Amino acid sequence: MSGLPPTGEPTGTPPTGTPPTGDPADTLALQIGGGGDEPERLLHIARPVNGLVRLREWTSADWGTPLEREMSADALLNAIERAAQQRRRMNQELYRVRRWLIEGV
Repeated sequence: MSGLPPTGEPTGTPPTGTPPTGDPADTLALQIGGGGDEPERLLHIARPVNGLVRLREWTSADWGTPLEREMSADALLNAIERAAQQRRRMNQELYRVRRWLIEGV
């Protein structure tokens, strides 16, 4: 999914504070199909705190270890909407993802 910061680079954003509990109610799982040279992705997205989300990401290039980072909820939503415009398959409706990232529900 283009638009996400490259693997291993710091986002430059401060910590969001209290980490999610790991309870399924605190995390939205989103699977995005690969396209072109982009790998398939599995994202676990924590509820936004102060406009930031904690993100765990696995890719079909390496399912072993997730990349963990924080990023702006708006930036992540923009990247997900671009993937939807490219007609990449997703296991969640875009409406549900928008509500999660904008309203935290």
